[in-house]
Amino acid sequence: MKALVAAGCVGLAAWCSLGTLGLAGSGSAASRVALLPPWWLLPALVLSAFALIRATRLSPSQLSPLFGTSVVIVPWLPIPLPPAALLWTGPFAAAIWTIVIIGVLGADERGPHGRWLTDAHRAPLAAAAVALALYGASAWWLAPVLPDGDSPHYLILAQSLVRDGDLRIENNHQRGDYLEYSLHADRPHYLRRGVNGAIYSIHAPGLPVLIAPAFFLFGYAGAVVFLALVGAAGTALVWHLGYRTTQSAGAAWFGWASCAVTTPFFFQATQVFPDGTAATCVLLGTLPVMAAGFDDRADGSTLGGGAREVAGRTAPDVHHGLLGRSDILWLVSGVSLAILPWLQTRLALIAAAAALCVCARMRRITELVLFAAVPLVSAAAWFGYFFVLYGTLSPAAPYGTYTQTTLGNLVRGGPGLVFDQQFGLVPHAPVYGFILAGVIVGAIRLRRWNWELLIVMVPYVIGVGMFQIWWGGTSAPARLLAPIALVLGVAAARIWHDARTAATRATGLAALGTSVLVTAALALPDRGSLLLNFRDGVALWLEWGNDLIDVPRGLPSLFRDTPSQAWLKAGIWCGSAAASWLAIRAAWKPDRSNRTGPPALAWTTIWCLAASIMVALTLAWRVGGDQPLTPETGKLGLLRGAAPSRPVAYDYGAVRFESSLAALSRLRVQMDRLRRPVSPALLLSLTDVPAGTYQIHALSSGPAEGSLVLRVGDTSLPSWTAMLSGAESDAIGTPLRLPVSVRSLSVEGDEAARRTVTAVEIEPQDLLRVLTRSLLTSSGRAHRAAPYGSAHVYFMDDHAYPEPSGFWVAGGREARLVVAQPGGRLELLLRNAPVENSVTIDVDGHRREISMHPGEEATIGFPRADPAVDAIVRVRTSSGFRPSRADPANEDLRHLGCWVEIR
Repeated sequence: MKALVAAGCVGLAAWCSLGTLGLAGSGSAASRVALLPPWWLLPALVLSAFALIRATRLSPSQLSPLFGTSVVIVPWLPIPLPPAALLWTGPFAAAIWTIVIIGVLGADERGPHGRWLTDAHRAPLAAAAVALALYGASAWWLAPVLPDGDSPHYLILAQSLVRDGDLRIENNHQRGDYLEYSLHADRPHYLRRGVNGAIYSIHAPGLPVLIAPAFFLFGYAGAVVFLALVGAAGTALVWHLGYRTTQSAGAAWFGWASCAVTTPFFFQATQVFPDGTAATCVLLGTLPVMAAGFDDRADGSTLGGGAREVAGRTAPDVHHGLLGRSDILWLVSGVSLAILPWLQTRLALIAAAAALCVCARMRRITELVLFAAVPLVSAAAWFGYFFVLYGTLSPAAPYGTYTQTTLGNLVRGGPGLVFDQQFGLVPHAPVYGFILAGVIVGAIRLRRWNWELLIVMVPYVIGVGMFQIWWGGTSAPARLLAPIALVLGVAAARIWHDARTAATRATGLAALGTSVLVTAALALPDRGSLLLNFRDGVALWLEWGNDLIDVPRGLPSLFRDTPSQAWLKAGIWCGSAAASWLAIRAAWKPDRSNRTGPPALAWTTIWCLAASIMVALTLAWRVGGDQPLTPETGKLGLLRGAAPSRPVAYDYGAVRFESSLAALSRLRVQMDRLRRPVSPALLLSLTDVPAGTYQIHALSSGPAEGSLVLRVGDTSLPSWTAMLSGAESDAIGTPLRLPVSVRSLSVEGDEAARRTVTAVEIEPQDLLRVLTRSLLTSSGRAHRAAPYGSAHVYFMDDHAYPEPSGFWVAGGREARLVVAQPGGRLELLLRNAPVENSVTIDVDGHRREISMHPGEEATIGFPRADPAVDAIVRVRTSSGFRPSRADPANEDLRHLGCWVEIR
């Protein structure tokens, strides 16, 4: 009977998950509208779930998590609900499903099995192989958005070393060396010239030196693979250390996953920043502490009497520790810590703190000699580097008079590093909140290893928090905390093994699952479009995750909230997490045998976690006085979810069933003013608008005047312009047809329009399911669009630069386009850049390649089999030029390959 009820719960939750939930109406009066899958699918899903349960012979402990899927059903219930209950739709519903699956797998009493998962010699190799595969796949998947930020400038340093044998980068920028991997590194990063007048990068030379051989052999791809290998090796060492300190494969895998497949290390492992490599160096540098920590656990070493006893009897004996040869251990530690300041000046804080802890573990003078020999030489060379280049021993010399580090920055930087929703560690990887709590508890209990870990971490976190750009610039979240990720992974294994209650393990497992899901949310949609945030206080992944409620307002932001509000919201979330743990502990039946058994991700655990999140959101909204519901984004969510597989709609406000087409035809979408601040000139601003045909309406309290300009994406070129007729509410201009989904759509009014128009809204007229013969449109959204005669061109990437009469294709790149309404024949005028070039054009699979001389023009025609079908176009160039280099008076730094006009 229990299996049948569980199947019913799973089947109903799956049926709801296949639907789409949105909002209709406005303000607090908005009501839910559901687009439902066919009714017959519900019994089919229930029967399928029951058959799967019977076939897999799930135990009672494995059945329990299945009832947690009832959380997904809550937003669909036809009863009044608090706004926070609407969280569990879309991607957040997927989070519940993932936690349930983890709960079922984790309740397997056999635990990890298979030699490649449990053998102390093979499992680290398996961990490294899995990490390397994931990092390689991530690097390929994120290629459209990376490298970015400071990353290209580290590569330029490597190029200078390989090609010129020096660190002077001015000539490398002038030659455009960076164009091999980036279009956006035209200006060198420097704040002062060297004593010889040359330009040296503000970025440290350590990482470029390390990647230079790989870059020399295989270019940018080689550098990425090298970094992935270093990162994978670091995660293998995490597994090894976790196993040695706990003798538990399960604990080792928990520690490995906590750092290897979560933010920030997952992204930093292959990005050309020093932080991923630094994490491996920090782990290697603290090996004597880790090895001595094994003996601490065996002897119960604390900062009290136990520690003194160990010091006098079996004081840390690393001779039988990790590597078997203590001389190698001390030498590797010293070399690794010596590398850190060369990677980035701020990493000297970790190096110094770790060195202090390592020295405290020494027993013999030979250990000190082995450890300190390389760091002393390296330190002298490091200070000498600044003296030779800048005439001073100060490591701050590259920054000139630009002061970036002050104690006042810590007010925002400190909490921001940990709690900020866009750049903080814990919102993107809650498992680190679990780890930090465990480290603090261990420190309170005077465990020496925990105090050593705090000594390594805290000075560094304070130093980074004092940095003006504590968020790390244009990069993945929590980048500057990545150097401590791997040592925290080892701590995670110890904390997991030492957990005294099933509630603690369940909380840790749920936090880990959530962390992995957030990492996937950052990486997967639109090939990483949610990864890089701008400092506006709205995390892209939170905005993407739910259309119905204002999730970003429920989490702290150091860019939108006042410091007191941010601290209060952070306190609410910490308090809710603690309350959840207490509730899970109270709900779990005491069983001493469960201390080392499977974690208790029962349905009660899942509900306690879900309830704590809903309570935290509700309280955080009250702190800011925010309106939780976001009706306009909820309407857009309905439009995105419209599909033939959801033929029926249910209107919760009107309490009626109707066709989805009827429900959608009543939608009018206006600008959402709740989530993001908008420019006063904008009368409409929408993001992620699905393909379809839309009528534009202008609302006014009196006769409307002026003109409206509609733009698609981040461009100044208008896609549509209309004069207002003077009516109070009228359809404006011709309907707008979007053959593909677009990243953004905006309507701007002139002064007269802003004075008379109260709102602009779009009305769907003909929702299109644009099916193409390529992954071009189905795997992304148009970045911008521009009209050229009767045709509209939608630019699917950033490799083309639209202008009023045509567009440039970037040199050495391929631009992907969708040309709407091209007619029976598509003609393209090509004008080559002033360089020898090879231009390849593909229209609907018909490909032509042309060799063009400098400045040469050519007109190419492509007959269309069906004039009504939009054309999919790809244009690739082999080379290009920079106008600023051809004409010093020209400030255009773009790398241009070929000019294209639609005829």
